[in-house]
Amino acid sequence: MTGKKVVTREIIELVGFILRTNEIFEPLCDVFEKDGKFYIDLDIAGLDEQNLKIDIYNNSVSVIGIKKKNSINDAKYVRAERIFGPFRKIVNFPGEIKNIDSVSYKKGILRIVVSKG
Repeated sequence: MTGKKVVTREIIELVGFILRTNEIFEPLCDVFEKDGKFYIDLDIAGLDEQNLKIDIYNNSVSVIGIKKKNSINDAKYVRAERIFGPFRKIVNFPGEIKNIDSVSYKKGILRIVVSKG
């Protein structure tokens, strides 16, 4: 991913779902600052990049998406602990942010780099 916005039909439907219900999860994240930029690392292993939308609102970065379960036909789960479905994470910043410089996804971590304003 190169910081571009990806909007699919599923994301548009997800936004409507989030507005109608509260059945979403919030992924864990770390935020750090380095060289005049903020870095957001979200723990979203198994994410399909097609199901992701990232935006800036005021001094916040909003990440919404869908983490789909890879089901196995006719399988009976003995244990299921991983969380799947729609998610949303809003990261607020104390000062102004300018734009999203880059977005990358590697080893289950979604990294968003944001320029300070």
